[in-house]
Amino acid sequence: MTTKKHLIIGAGSAALGALEAIRQITSKDEVKLVTMDDCPPYSPAALPSLLSGRITEAELWMRDDSYFKKLGATLARGKEVRQVIPEKQQVVYSDGSSEGYDTLLIASGSESVRPAVKNLEEAGIQEFRTLDDCRRLLRELDGKKEAAVLGGGMVGMEIAAALLEKGCRVSVIEKEQGVLASYFDEEAEVYIRDIFTEHFVKVVQIACA
Repeated sequence: MTTKKHLIIGAGSAALGALEAIRQITSKDEVKLVTMDDCPPYSPAALPSLLSGRITEAELWMRDDSYFKKLGATLARGKEVRQVIPEKQQVVYSDGSSEGYDTLLIASGSESVRPAVKNLEEAGIQEFRTLDDCRRLLRELDGKKEAAVLGGGMVGMEIAAALLEKGCRVSVIEKEQGVLASYFDEEAEVYIRDIFTEHFVKVVQIACA
């Protein structure tokens, strides 16, 4: 019986779920997960808890090396895929090396969307999507007591709450009328915004070009 090589880009919940699904079908095929992170798998949803100090990095990990050993899979850390060449069934990494596959699954998660606001780079804007982003933000916050969050969606408000726990004065900058506009009706939104306002979170509405 011919075995196949399954390459999974990413090591989050979707990637781990795919690995387990493959192993329910076959124990023979090669399965390899590649992630640009230098650490064990974690859920980005837990990063605000790390930012606030409610958990440590050691409490962030979802799986350890024994998990991959048990499932007969490989996790390659610190590998960033820069290009996929479908006709060759090959991926190219940032270090110039390449690797072939029989099946490819891209489960690397979402990307941050930057609004059309001028001079964001000059303002020192930072993304908050990966553990490295969280580590970088923690370094930048050292000794600082004010922070602005661009975006009043679910992730933005979770970050705002985490910054409050760290003792920061927080401004939430949002283009919509209020916060969490796509999640709740107006009555619920006003209630949630009032709670944040009572904790000295300033909500600022801006118009994007």
